[in-house]
Amino acid sequence: MRSNYWRSIGGVSVLSLAALAGAATFWQLGAASATAQGAPRAPAVSVAVVDIVAVINKLDERAVRQQELDGFSKERQDRVQKILDEVKKLADEIKLLPENAPERLAKAEQLSRLQLSGEAEERIAVSMGQERQKRMILGLYNKVVEAARAIAQREGIQIVMTDDSAMQIPADISPQDMNRMVDSRKVIFAENAVSITDRVIEKMNLDFK
Repeated sequence: MRSNYWRSIGGVSVLSLAALAGAATFWQLGAASATAQGAPRAPAVSVAVVDIVAVINKLDERAVRQQELDGFSKERQDRVQKILDEVKKLADEIKLLPENAPERLAKAEQLSRLQLSGEAEERIAVSMGQERQKRMILGLYNKVVEAARAIAQREGIQIVMTDDSAMQIPADISPQDMNRMVDSRKVIFAENAVSITDRVIEKMNLDFK
């Protein structure tokens, strides 16, 4: 009796599952048919990528701006070095004077003022150099954006993304830094065919001439 009972339950369960499977298939086919016939399809979107770092590194304008920045840095370094030479000369003069000589005390005060002046000049040189470098990079970046926009509008491209697919995430960083780098990734993979990097470089170099 008990075995017949379980076979009976089993038979009902099998039939029920078969009926449910058939109904599910029917509704899936119906939904697919409705989607194919009535639902509008999203329009195709043209997407391109550009490697901003590669663009900036190959710009003729960047080479010129870097020369200007290097010239500014050298001029500031020469100014600091001149003060350092004066500090060394004055320090050597002080060593030759008697310990309690009034002239020694006066020169020691002069030396302190000169050292403070040199330190201030060095801080100013570093700060101004960093500010000029920041403005240079920002200016080039804005021009990359404009060039990419012009190419996209000319070629019917709707979206241009920063291509960071070549960026490697180092293993020897903290979990927090690794999470930030992973979260900041924009492009995992992109075919060369969708890259407009070379065209942006060509356009910007032509515009700079």
